[in-house]
Amino acid sequence: MFRCRTAFGIALVLFVFSSVAAHAQLGVYATATGNWFGGVTCPSFASPCAENDGKVKPFGGNFGAYYDWRNYGPVKLGFDVRGAVQSSNKRADASAGGPGIVRNYEFLGGFRGTFHTPIHWLHPYAEITGGITRNNANGLYTNTVTINKNVNPPVTSTSLSYNPSTYDVYGVVKGFVGLDIPLLPYLSFRAVELGIGGAFGSTRTLQTQTVTISGTTTTTSTTVNTVSPDSHGIQSIGAGIVFTLPIGTH
Repeated sequence: MFRCRTAFGIALVLFVFSSVAAHAQLGVYATATGNWFGGVTCPSFASPCAENDGKVKPFGGNFGAYYDWRNYGPVKLGFDVRGAVQSSNKRADASAGGPGIVRNYEFLGGFRGTFHTPIHWLHPYAEITGGITRNNANGLYTNTVTINKNVNPPVTSTSLSYNPSTYDVYGVVKGFVGLDIPLLPYLSFRAVELGIGGAFGSTRTLQTQTVTISGTTTTTSTTVNTVSPDSHGIQSIGAGIVFTLPIGTH
């Protein structure tokens, strides 16, 4: 009796596994992706701003892998994990610029659905993901203003500095829609992928501002701190290639 039950249990597990595997597919992809990250504070003392709309626009690569698990009607459900490495040569909060002066990294994971269409060579999909993004889009500034009243007219000098190696981490919720077009049995062209969502978290943008007024009898210093908004809009657009490996028989 025990052997019969054991054999039945093994057969049931194999049946379930083969049923799932018959619809499973593994994919690995790489895309060239342009991104923008909003809600970057532009301090009044950092004029002129590079971008008046408060956005940095890094460009780079997006890499990931998905596992399409099984079909439910016209939808194939699965999982996706992805990361992005991007950079920009323009800041949004100051006129400073240079190669890779802004860097952005994303690490996301979530659920995806691929939709069957009457046109078999079109594979649209949609995803909802969550994770983190890490960047130095909001600069951590130190501003020093010195007003010398010992001369006539008074002389004002300003010294502004920031640390571009100061990175902040934000929580992210982001959705994607895209379209894959098979070219070969195991190779597809990702014609377009659009992403939209939000990053959440506030960071300091002005570490110290010191104003020193020098006169015959007066010297005054003040220190202030400012922070960025609590939420930041994010969007992306990309295109690339996908390598697929069917698992089981479709």
